[in-house]
Amino acid sequence: HASPSTGDFVSGIWYHVSFVRNGGTMTCFKDGRELYTFSDTYDYNGNDEFALGARKSSGTWTQYGQQYLDEFRVSTGTARYTKSITRFANTFVAKGDTGDAFTALQIQSNGAKNGAMFSDSLNRTGYNTGAVTVGGTPTWRNTVGDGFGGANTALYFNGSNDYIGIADSADWMPTGAFTFETWAY
Repeated sequence: HASPSTGDFVSGIWYHVSFVRNGGTMTCFKDGRELYTFSDTYDYNGNDEFALGARKSSGTWTQYGQQYLDEFRVSTGTARYTKSITRFANTFVAKGDTGDAFTALQIQSNGAKNGAMFSDSLNRTGYNTGAVTVGGTPTWRNTVGDGFGGANTALYFNGSNDYIGIADSADWMPTGAFTFETWAY
């Protein structure tokens, strides 16, 4: 599969990133503009939980990433973006938006205070209700510039032991159209 090159993203800048599969074509959008496209009919079948902040492979947590994420959303059964979008800067509706019938998972600050740890009951919405495993201390921080230009918090993963895992589900292995998107720093 194709992937962005290291020159596509610069450290210290907020980006809206989305991966969208529609009709056998995968497209990566960065800040609303198409970054790359490739043919994708891959069956994303696996048996590990869905992970943020690290990678889980064969039951072992590896490859921790030091990163800030905000407004993370997984949508199944729909390709939310099928061409470059000129207004990417608030792809979610209002603060507290719980998504729609296609939103399997959405993680957002929902008013989390600087320094608060991730809360499954406060910060997670969507129809997937799989069990959550939290490793380390993923923490909401407002110490970096906000991608939306306001006073917001973003979920910080420290790069050494922070992760959020959500139980294995068919939602993480879609066979048709889907969209994975987030603000990343």
